[in-house]
Amino acid sequence: MQRDEVATHARIKDVAAVIMQCIEENGGRLVKSMGDGFLMEFGSVSSAISSGVSIQKKIAGQNVRLGNEDRVVLRIGLHVGDVIVDGDDIFGDGVIVASRLEGLAEPGSILMSQSAYGHLNGQITNQLVSMGNVELKNIDRPMAVWQWLPENSETVPADQHVSGVQHQSSKPSVAVLRFLNLSSNEGQEYLVRGICDDLQSSLSKSQLFRVVARNSSFSFDPNAVNPQQVGRALNARYIVQGSVRTAGQRIRVNATLVDTTLATEIWSDKFDGELEDVFDLQDQMTAALTAAIIPEITLAEIERTRKVRVGDLSAWDHYLRSVQLMQKMTVSSNREAIAHLQTVLDLDADFSSAWAMLSRCHVTAVYQLWGENEDEELQIAKNAARRAIETDPTNPLAYDAKAAVHVFCRQFPEAILSAQTALKLDPSLTSAYSSLASALAFTGQSKEALEICFQADHISPRDLDRSQRQMAIVIANFVGGNYETTKQECQRCILIKPNWFGVYTFLAASCAFLGEAEQSKAAISRLLEIIPQYTRTKHKERMWLQREIDRQKLLEGLEMAGLPK
Repeated sequence: MQRDEVATHARIKDVAAVIMQCIEENGGRLVKSMGDGFLMEFGSVSSAISSGVSIQKKIAGQNVRLGNEDRVVLRIGLHVGDVIVDGDDIFGDGVIVASRLEGLAEPGSILMSQSAYGHLNGQITNQLVSMGNVELKNIDRPMAVWQWLPENSETVPADQHVSGVQHQSSKPSVAVLRFLNLSSNEGQEYLVRGICDDLQSSLSKSQLFRVVARNSSFSFDPNAVNPQQVGRALNARYIVQGSVRTAGQRIRVNATLVDTTLATEIWSDKFDGELEDVFDLQDQMTAALTAAIIPEITLAEIERTRKVRVGDLSAWDHYLRSVQLMQKMTVSSNREAIAHLQTVLDLDADFSSAWAMLSRCHVTAVYQLWGENEDEELQIAKNAARRAIETDPTNPLAYDAKAAVHVFCRQFPEAILSAQTALKLDPSLTSAYSSLASALAFTGQSKEALEICFQADHISPRDLDRSQRQMAIVIANFVGGNYETTKQECQRCILIKPNWFGVYTFLAASCAFLGEAEQSKAAISRLLEIIPQYTRTKHKERMWLQREIDRQKLLEGLEMAGLPK
């Protein structure tokens, strides 16, 4: 046997010994063991719960002394019910319910039915938390359940199985609960379930957080949800809950995002649609909900990290700090973001999204002329984008980072392909829409670029950072010859990113063509504040416009605006 197999076998024997000791101490019987599962029988609930608590505490005590790879975490289900005795074995509903509860239990916890809870007579009831009514597979009606968790427990997400601890990045977990069907027609339940299924699947595509498996999160009765209790049961920092109401051919979906640690509602909204095409409706609702929820969670997480001392920051926290710093668009914030990302990768070299963000940081530095060595900075960006894909080939942010590198290198067909790949993986990733729109705009495809930007604005009106998309709108209007609109869109872009030097070149040229000399000169003045001694010759070398007619038009406008040759 290999060393890992020997160690695993030895660890399982240790765990089995603990279980047998606790069973015997509490007058129980081991009915049978099934791989890594054990079926136990006790004469009373008091004995059963005492044994279960003792098992969990002793296993947790052993885990403290072990490395992450050697830890074993158990789930326990407890139920009082009728059984069928067949020799030394037992069968029946009592066994089935206990097994279903074990499957729903959080690792390290005990989940018990109401019938078991009723026999406790006050024993450890102060350590139990009501989880409300849950649905169990093949059980006719929802069942009230209670959960025991060890004090100060370090638990793992409910969608993980036994051994292992939470990933070092400490990404938050999100649970999508079943939405409440407020329609008088119970036949619409399939539509409610479909929206919840699709939303759960869509959020799972995001690399920014974990999504609790639906067999756990959908088990809670939407009529009786306590966010903090559900959050604790599922180890979910955020839950999404809501309702669906139909009237004729109209449908309204209300959704709420709750921070379970603070028991506060951080976002809510409603979405209306028509029931003409159910599948198309589900796609629209899912896209709208996903695009709204992801930025809100990111904003909430960024706000949370502001209260964390630097020395206590996890890899995930450092990553969030870099996201926030990148929005400031200054040399110092860029370098500070890179430092945070390097810390992330020191803690977790396989954090794909951190590699993707590192690539974007270096591409931005090259574009803004912040680096001492442009070739070296660009190579770092390329390598980071490659590593992002290598560490997680399913991460849409990785392909979006690659698209940004291709755009900078004027490899527009490759940029379009990478952005499209990102959007196939996550149709709600608005930064990928921006990369795609930029590539189209630079190649003179004005109408197509604007259509892409419109799609992104439609699905995500509250984007964390829409500056790249706004810049794509600027470029698309300029190459389309719409100088008045270009000027207006430049002004919107400046409100978002006042230090992005490229926007001032298009603003200056557009104002010059509109005969607004003072505004064009003011734009040149601001441009030279950002990059002193910038000239038309330097800009000619740094233009990303592919069509010669567009390049000449921009240079003509900059000459009219007064940018030195």
